[in-house]
Amino acid sequence: MFKLKIFKLMSLILLAILEVSCVQVETEGNSKEAPMEVDMVRQLQLVKRFNCDGELTSEQVETIAPLSFGLMIKAEDSRNLWEFRAHGGSGDYKGTLWRDYGQVTLDYSPTVFNIRVRQGLNEIKYQFGYCDDVRIDPVSSRNYCANEVSYSNEKSHWVYINYEVRNLTGVKEIHPSTESCESMRSRYNCRVSGAVCSIQKEKLKICKMNKITETFLE
Repeated sequence: MFKLKIFKLMSLILLAILEVSCVQVETEGNSKEAPMEVDMVRQLQLVKRFNCDGELTSEQVETIAPLSFGLMIKAEDSRNLWEFRAHGGSGDYKGTLWRDYGQVTLDYSPTVFNIRVRQGLNEIKYQFGYCDDVRIDPVSSRNYCANEVSYSNEKSHWVYINYEVRNLTGVKEIHPSTESCESMRSRYNCRVSGAVCSIQKEKLKICKMNKITETFLE
């Protein structure tokens, strides 16, 4: 059950990442000599961060816009389509399948789920996987492929990154939301008073003076 929860969490994180500037691309005509051009602009600005008491916790120049760009590549054959995978030359596969499209996010910074790209020409290699025997696991209720997944021939999508740095004027102030502060104070009061707190629908926190035990309700 714990592994299943972790899997669901990772899937949600991955889907959230893939929502960043995701654009359907045309593979026909794409080549090393005629790559797809993508502009990535790093916006730098002085950022001040405050805590729930209004106290300044940090003051530094930060990147305030994500340097990410999502690709959507349509499968040539959608029959028995099972998965999509891509990499930037390292062989470390990324990406996911959404309907008849493979999705992968390119990122200028190192990330866990995305493919890192650099200024200039980048080669993104990808494949679609097919399964002719999809079944449902009776324990986890998840679909799985009962046979070995067969992959299409690896193809390349060429992307040319135009990278630019812009320094913004002014100061950006970031304050925590009222909801997050109230939640934090509730947890603190719970630890101090030894009360029993119910936080979220699926979690029960049993708070004691110097110890917190978390019990997940199944």
